[in-house]
Formats: sequence, structure tokens, C-alpha cells
Amino acid sequence: MRIFTFMRPLYTDATTHFEIFVTDQCNPSPRPIEHLCLAVDDLPGFIEKCRSMQVEVARIPKGDKTLTFIKDFDGNLFEIKSSS
Repeated sequence: MRIFTFMRPLYTDATTHFEIFVTDQCNPSPRPIEHLCLAVDDLPGFIEKCRSMQVEVARIPKGDKTLTFIKDFDGNLFEIKSSS
């Protein structure tokens, strides 16, 4: 089994850990994960912090909502939504 650990300071002085476990004991999913969404307590504050760190932020209108996406420095795209 291989464990990939991504540790980056995202919003506070704390470091966020995101781990992916890869093992040869799993069968491939017929439908891989195409979308990852993270919830934050303070969406406007998170967006402001991302922009201050030159993290790309996209706000996309969809119906009566606006979706928020960020692209990290490795090019990974994440949807960000409010936890409330």
C-alpha cells in the first residue's frame, strides 16, 4: 500500500492534511471520482485569503447559486462551499 500525504497551509497557521491511500487490493471503480468539494466555515474569508496568496479563484453562476472553485499551485481543481 502507498500513502500519499499532502500537507499545505490553506487558511490558518494550521496545516491541512489530505491523504490518498493506494493499494493493490482494490478493484478500479467503474466510475472514478470526477469531483471533489471541500466545505469551509467562512467562504468569503477563504476566498479573500486564497486571492491574497495568488491562488486562482473562479466564481461560476449556476441557476440561483454561485459555485466557487480554486486551483491549487499543482493545478488541482477543488469546489469550495460554505459548511453552513
